[in-house]
Amino acid sequence: MVKGQLTRTISSSVFFGELYALMWDMRWLMLFILILIIVDMWYGVSKSIKRGEEFRKSRCVKRFLLKCGDYICLLILGAVLGKAIGEPLGVSALVVSVIVVLIGCLAELESIKSNYCETKGIHKDINVFKLLLVLVGFKSRELEKAIEESITDKKKDELDK
Repeated sequence: MVKGQLTRTISSSVFFGELYALMWDMRWLMLFILILIIVDMWYGVSKSIKRGEEFRKSRCVKRFLLKCGDYICLLILGAVLGKAIGEPLGVSALVVSVIVVLIGCLAELESIKSNYCETKGIHKDINVFKLLLVLVGFKSRELEKAIEESITDKKKDELDK
């Protein structure tokens, strides 16, 4: 009985040790995520105050904690995908984990952009995902055309409806 407990203890220590090492390597990414969440919260609160909506601290704290939990889940998912799929294919688990988390950060950047534009009264919409695909997939001479396509005038779109 003691031998089985020792084996489980050693196995779990190795497993959590690897996970901890991976999380330690991503500590600056975690700080970046925290900053993104705080900036989004700041502009979200500003947007709700500008709209004249009721602001509740409890809802703000709850959403902040939920976002932190979501990103922790993304970090762990990325780590598991990196160890399970990335390393057997020769890709670093850290690279896979960072890519998974950065996809979530893009969604957060989209939220920040939306809140910021509404707070400042900017009625042009820039599609962050489309812009990223342009930067990754196209050559630089086509970049200007793609940027123009990714920017839409919100007021014009509302009038067309």
